[in-house]
Amino acid sequence: MNLLPTAEQLHIRDSISNFLSAELPATRLHKAAFAHGAAERRLWAQIAELGWLGLGIAEEVGGVGYGTAEDILLFRECGRQLVSPMVLAGRLGAEVAARSGNRDLADRILTGAQPVVLAHIARPGAGFPSGAASVQLIDAAPDDLALAWSPSGMALCNLADFATQAQAPGIDPTLGITTGRTERFRPVAWCPSVTAPLPALASILLSAMLVGIAEATRDMAVNYASFREQFGRKIGSFQAIAHYCANMAMSAEVAWAETAYAGLAWQGRAGDYASHVAASRLLASTAALENARLCIQVHGGMGYSSECDAHLFLKRGHALAVLFGPMREAWSALLSLNDNILNLAAE
Repeated sequence: MNLLPTAEQLHIRDSISNFLSAELPATRLHKAAFAHGAAERRLWAQIAELGWLGLGIAEEVGGVGYGTAEDILLFRECGRQLVSPMVLAGRLGAEVAARSGNRDLADRILTGAQPVVLAHIARPGAGFPSGAASVQLIDAAPDDLALAWSPSGMALCNLADFATQAQAPGIDPTLGITTGRTERFRPVAWCPSVTAPLPALASILLSAMLVGIAEATRDMAVNYASFREQFGRKIGSFQAIAHYCANMAMSAEVAWAETAYAGLAWQGRAGDYASHVAASRLLASTAALENARLCIQVHGGMGYSSECDAHLFLKRGHALAVLFGPMREAWSALLSLNDNILNLAAE
């Protein structure tokens, strides 16, 4: 399996990176006016026109026609600039609508006419998408659709289905968290995992965003260490700082390699793709959180200030790491899958 990007894929990555650096730099989140997805909403029509919401969706249903590799490159760059998860919700929501046969809804999502936000379900019941559940909506607005998921599949729902909505504080104040509850889901589109394992794809794309955080904080730390002086020397020449930066580089590279492999394995439906999806989530989450922590440490006292970008990445890393359930679930899935592999090998 070739994990090296092609020239065309590098061009896609660079065009996405250039757009995000100019229009949605992570530094925007120091201003409250650009938080809670406000900046992304102002550019939503342009984001849709660029084809991001349908990058990996087949052309025959209105998508751009690329694959999972291009999707991963997109969300890796989104992670580097702390783009709202509503872009991820739009990408997945369009696929749910298309695969459920609702072409009109898929077209409205792909053209930017219908925004979609993530609905994180707290302990989804066995009856999903028909059972009761408490949810956390992320960066939601009244006319949005909500994308909810569990291991059994993904559903698009109306926000009106969630009663007693209220704003709630979160670890990342740049994300707008709204809590709600529904007694019964009434999905406008539903895609079961037996038809297409979209929850696994969502985990891969989320891992790509976490890889972007790991890489961005690595680069911030290396850049700061290259010009900050102490005792007449660049701090990057100190052994402890050099080791921190080297560890950050290794963590980011390992997480990226596993995430890229998981994406290609998922696309080809390789027999072991589920174990690589779980592994990519674990490695990407660990790399994002550890690199953000070390980035703050390399910046010293400045790293703990609200003016420094490092804390934005640490808080977003924590928020994304729990979006698809507790980390113990990924460990359990990985250990269970590996046990099955060992049992088959023994037979």
